[in-house]
Amino acid sequence: MFNVIEHGGMLIIDEFSSAFHNELEALFVKFFMMQTQKGQIFLVSHSTNLLSNTIFRPE
Repeated sequence: MFNVIEHGGMLIIDEFSSAFHNELEALFVKFFMMQTQKGQIFLVSHSTNLLSNTIFRPE
């Protein structure tokens, strides 16, 4: 994750929602998006908690 944040690229995470608490997964995504300008995140999740404009599209 930190390599993608610093150097760019794509971070791919499968079964993202199975490893984190609901609040932690939102914090993880927000942190990633705030820290990188060249990196992208691609994740597969069953969590509806992430389907919020405040997380993926804050503008």
